[in-house]
Amino acid sequence: MQPPPDSFAFVYEATLLRLTAVKRSTWQNWVAASVVGDRPDGRYREVDVVELSVVSALVKLVGRLADVEITWRGARASVLERLMAASVPPTLLVLELRTLNLQAHEDGASVGDCLRPLEPSVVVPLTESIRTLRQDFWRFAPAESGSSIDRRRKAHRQTRTRRR
Repeated sequence: MQPPPDSFAFVYEATLLRLTAVKRSTWQNWVAASVVGDRPDGRYREVDVVELSVVSALVKLVGRLADVEITWRGARASVLERLMAASVPPTLLVLELRTLNLQAHEDGASVGDCLRPLEPSVVVPLTESIRTLRQDFWRFAPAESGSSIDRRRKAHRQTRTRRR
């Protein structure tokens, strides 16, 4: 299912937005606000799809884009590391609404330990949705990664190299 180490699988913008159910204008606003990144080559990797999905869930929970940016900036690396593991471990996101503190925890385990008394929190189960999203990415990625346009570009590059 994984690509060879010397290449990477990707999807284009339309598929990224299709998989995450995010409208293009909404995504562009999030990119402009630096909540999510944009790839200059327009080739979005699996991690980009997962990140956009998590940010979409955070926007629904928090509401304000500025608050989402604060929340995501602090937790991005640890959350994505957990969600991009070879096999997605059971994962719950725990968001403290007042402090905008976001943590990833194993499903059911240690959630009680991270909740502070009298601190309103929201727990979001992610395991199945991320697992399904990643499978969907791999259904689309091989077709787009090996598209005829890319093969033509690669052939053109090889032709230029041989002539030199």
